[in-house]
Amino acid sequence: MVTRIIRVFPRRTSFTPVDELAFVGDPPLERPAADEVHVSCTFTWDRPRAEYLKLAWSQYYPVVRIGGPAFDDPANGFIPGRYITSGVTFTSRGCNNRCRFCLAWKREGKLRQLPIIPGNIINDNNFLQCDRSHQDKVFDMLRKQKRIEFSGGLDCREMTQSTADTLRSLRIYQLFFACDSKSQLKYLQRVGKMFPGVDRRILRCYVLLAFEGQTMSEAIEHLENVWAAGFMPHAQLYQPPDKLIEYSHEWIELSCRWIRPAIMQTMGGKDTGLMKKKS
Repeated sequence: MVTRIIRVFPRRTSFTPVDELAFVGDPPLERPAADEVHVSCTFTWDRPRAEYLKLAWSQYYPVVRIGGPAFDDPANGFIPGRYITSGVTFTSRGCNNRCRFCLAWKREGKLRQLPIIPGNIINDNNFLQCDRSHQDKVFDMLRKQKRIEFSGGLDCREMTQSTADTLRSLRIYQLFFACDSKSQLKYLQRVGKMFPGVDRRILRCYVLLAFEGQTMSEAIEHLENVWAAGFMPHAQLYQPPDKLIEYSHEWIELSCRWIRPAIMQTMGGKDTGLMKKKS
């Protein structure tokens, strides 16, 4: 007998499932029959909301569980489409790096390779740390996929020309890299040269802002350097695991400018302060 599980999320993201047993927030007036309710929380600052939702759904269902990355779930299992939208897959968990701003190695431990489940969006923490045999199996799977995306943040230090050539042979929609400090820029620039002629709308790059005292002028310089290396920045304001920082309007506007491709194209890689007017 198949267990019917309702999944509840504190907030909606682009990866939140959208099937009839997935809900965001409070229980609706009309509720489906189910055996269990699982409240899944990704961000630590949403934990109070998740605890509230556990109580709210417990009024109507006898078994309500709570978990997810925010509760230090080691992510030992992956069921496609259950807690993350269909198409997203994980071929490895954990990471061998110990970056100060990252929780992946703390929650999931060292890198471990998983059985490959088909999907077009690879969301591994550090796919390029997997051994070549595993990577080749993933690439073989991806040759049957369209609109392929590596959304986890590819480690520039691990990228080789051979891997870059293989990626270029696939039907790639987006490749996300990471350049979270000035010291990593040289690795990003090296990778940019491995993808000559590839549109920066395909080559995306996570850029951490306001970490460890970074000033706004330093952040702007770093964002512009990422653009100059041939990548489309994807700005992210740093949030610690134990609280939610309320950033100033200036920081929020900066991150908004450098997360929207249309605005970045208009700016031409130079921070002009340009923002689209609301219609």
